[in-house]
Amino acid sequence: MKVPDEQLVRRAQRGDKAAFAELFTRYEGRIYGYIYRMVGERAWAEDLTQEAFIQAHQHLGRLGPPYDFKSWVYRIAGNLALDGLRRYRDQVPLPDWDGGEATVPEPADQRREGDPEQQARLAEVRVAVWRILHQLPDTYRQVLVLRELDGLAYDEIAAVLGISLDNVRVTLHRARTQFRDLYGIQVMAEEGRLACQGLDDLLSAYVDGELDRASRKRVQDHIAACPVCRKKQRELLTVSNLLACLAPVIPPPTLHARFLTRLQRLPPPEPPAAPPPGETGRSPSGRGGFAHGSLPWALALAGGIVILLAMLFMLGLLILSHPGAFLPPTGTPMQTATPEPTASPAPLAIPTDTPTATSTPIPTPAPTDTPTPLSPTRTPTPTPIPPTRTPTPTPTATASPTPSPYIAFWADTTSVQAGTCTTVRWETANVQAVFFNGVGVPGVGSHQTCPCASESHTLDVLLRDSNHDVRTLTIQVSGTCITPTPDTVGPPAPVPIAPIGDVTLPCRSSATLSWNATSDPSGVTGYYVRLEQALVGRPWAPVGEWGPLSGTKTDVPVSCGFDYRWTVRARDGVGNLGPWSAWAQFGMGID
Repeated sequence: MKVPDEQLVRRAQRGDKAAFAELFTRYEGRIYGYIYRMVGERAWAEDLTQEAFIQAHQHLGRLGPPYDFKSWVYRIAGNLALDGLRRYRDQVPLPDWDGGEATVPEPADQRREGDPEQQARLAEVRVAVWRILHQLPDTYRQVLVLRELDGLAYDEIAAVLGISLDNVRVTLHRARTQFRDLYGIQVMAEEGRLACQGLDDLLSAYVDGELDRASRKRVQDHIAACPVCRKKQRELLTVSNLLACLAPVIPPPTLHARFLTRLQRLPPPEPPAAPPPGETGRSPSGRGGFAHGSLPWALALAGGIVILLAMLFMLGLLILSHPGAFLPPTGTPMQTATPEPTASPAPLAIPTDTPTATSTPIPTPAPTDTPTPLSPTRTPTPTPIPPTRTPTPTPTATASPTPSPYIAFWADTTSVQAGTCTTVRWETANVQAVFFNGVGVPGVGSHQTCPCASESHTLDVLLRDSNHDVRTLTIQVSGTCITPTPDTVGPPAPVPIAPIGDVTLPCRSSATLSWNATSDPSGVTGYYVRLEQALVGRPWAPVGEWGPLSGTKTDVPVSCGFDYRWTVRARDGVGNLGPWSAWAQFGMGID
């Protein structure tokens, strides 16, 4: 039985890293795909995905009921992607199109070998959709990816973006409209102009990229008035689910193993914040708000504000009724020499704001008949303005600190026998660039070496303040080298256990596949399962692929009355994938 996210979150908040690893396994594919669609670069998306889950783990104590981890990690990932785009957009150019994006078999209707024209057309649509998606403002692209590609509901999008449902509807409508307009102009420029000479004249500058906003408006007005262009545009824009034409995004095999290794070295998450006295609940969203127990705090705050306003009002009346007490001396001390006790205006003068050097007569124990020029009225030097300027220290002075860089550089072992292999690893975050042995590398990576003599490796990290953090790691080698044998071979194929042998299972919505565990010198870190369905008169159609899986069994979706076949393979500790096992077939019965 699948453990709910809420239970895993509460276990992870108590320090259970296995529970958080399960949350990572559930959402790593969706978060990686979400970030990749936002930033458009694979290595960058992999680094941001790890950073999103690390921040989610470290601040997990801030997540309260109903413990919506999905919206929580989506929001962290979106903020990281938008912040990265603002900072480094110019340094990471967007590829025109990642043609090798789909590492999972495409649906059968998209890989008909007998229709190359349709395949070429689909490839053109993908390129156009990809480019238009990344021409949109970041917020529009974000809401389109969440809704059209990740399939989030409106309330989930509102929780991720921190906006109201009405704002979600408005933003999504504007994003769809702008995407449709940009896509429509592009495809009409490529195909519609062939059917209309007037449109061809208007779009003469489009091929040079010179179509400005006014020109686009003239093109749109022409299409709205021209029946030939309107018909052609409807034909071109009826491509169902344009965004769905983008191939599925599969996380790189290294993401899972690297994050789980990094997770084991992370400190426990911060403890959940204790609710204030009298608070009996939280808002349903888990993000704060007044609950029943927090109402007295709100009333107390409101009462304090009312009292403060009343005091300010009384102070203003006092200033208006005694204006002379708050005005500086006009220059003739003769008028202030009479020590006539008035309504004691001295305590209201607030002398701490502008102390003057002429107030030296303070040490006199008591006023006598000898009038001093500054005795009773020496303190009211400030004007009535200072009482309103006293709260000068404002909280805006505390700017959020820049995230401190994270750098880790180590080897599985630093002392080996000659010819024995070890792996040098590094992990960084909140830095500009990373160089391993003088070569630019991703922020998280590894290098396997099988030295015959002692050797040193250098990690040069360029920090955000343009300083360098250079670290050196030495591998000590003993003995003589025979033959270095780095592990480049994947583990052997597992053997399917059940269901096999064309067995027919009772009709139900899922089937449990199991296989034997396999071994490898570098260890086995996960398994991958592929399922295909038999169709009448057609080749086997892919149903899906799952992995990496930590165990030796998994449940897959099936339908009654169909035949299926499945295969499994393993991945070792250095990322090598083994061969697929032989196909195992089974069928589902009919009620």
